[in-house]
Amino acid sequence: MDYSQRTPAWLVGLFVVFSLAAAATFGLFLYRHAQKAGLHEQHEQLKADIKVLRVYAAELEAAKQPLEQQIGARVQLAHDLEADDKQTIDDVARLVASNQVSLKGITEDIDKEISTAADKLKEMKERRGELAQEETRAHANERDFDDRRAQLRKKIEDLKQEVEGIKKKGRKENKDLDDRIVQLEDRVRELIRQREIDSKEIHSKGEIVQASASEGFVVINRGQKHNLRKGTRFTVFNRRGGKLIVKGAIEITRVEEMISVGRVLQETDANDPFIPNDSLFNPVYDPEKVKGFAIRGDFSQFSKDELRRFITESGGRYDEALSVNTDYLVAGERSDAALQQAIKLGISILSEEQLIQSQLFHLGDFSRSKQ
Repeated sequence: MDYSQRTPAWLVGLFVVFSLAAAATFGLFLYRHAQKAGLHEQHEQLKADIKVLRVYAAELEAAKQPLEQQIGARVQLAHDLEADDKQTIDDVARLVASNQVSLKGITEDIDKEISTAADKLKEMKERRGELAQEETRAHANERDFDDRRAQLRKKIEDLKQEVEGIKKKGRKENKDLDDRIVQLEDRVRELIRQREIDSKEIHSKGEIVQASASEGFVVINRGQKHNLRKGTRFTVFNRRGGKLIVKGAIEITRVEEMISVGRVLQETDANDPFIPNDSLFNPVYDPEKVKGFAIRGDFSQFSKDELRRFITESGGRYDEALSVNTDYLVAGERSDAALQQAIKLGISILSEEQLIQSQLFHLGDFSRSKQ
């Protein structure tokens, strides 16, 4: 709908009001004019009557005074009516002039408002067109954004799947590597253990001089003079018919100058108890000298400082550097260079577990030191 061609309702109402006012004014004017015409007609009639009366003047001489009074009153009334008519006509003229001025001003104001409204309507139409274009661009941008977001989500999902695949592959490869490392470490330990067994002749490091199977203790011929420390463990064996018979194991609980007392840890055959002259063996114990130990690598159970303290407190010697005077290398993780040097120097190699199991140190002392 074109609002620029539509007349406002209030303007129509104003026109109606002015029309009614003009009609009322015109009606009043007609009424006054009719009244004046009537009076004029009466005046003419009176003139005629005067002529008649003059004819009858003689007859009416007696009634002259009352008639003159009546005529004068009517004349005065006619003058008054004429004055009223003139005043009414003047009032109507002024009202019409005033209404014309007001109507002109109102018309100008209405024209201005109509022009302003038309301008605003045009501006609104232009703005609506711009908004429609912006909305179209916004929809296009939104569709483009949705497409890009969908593409990014798909890329993210693909990357997640790729990363998950890499993780799974990495976990499997790590597990395979860990299993391989464990196998190699076990093999290395086995080779080292076999090397130690093959490189050392099992010979007696002492003998049992007294044994009590019922009370579970033994007395051996090694003491402080022989570099023996409390907590050292020995394998008990003897030879029969050229064969090595392992009978069990003991742990030293009390050390005196020349002898020591130990408790029975294991007895292989109850029918073959420990007896005097049974031999004792420890792969690293030597009654003739103090053993030298070097420590290299990283360890899982104890720190290097703890291992060094355990060695020195148990009568061993800690060597800062590997040399021909070093008896054992305690090797942990990442000690490849030290292992190669130890092999070149002919130094015996022990792992952390082998050091603990070598029976040089008391396991209870280890636990207390660890705490």
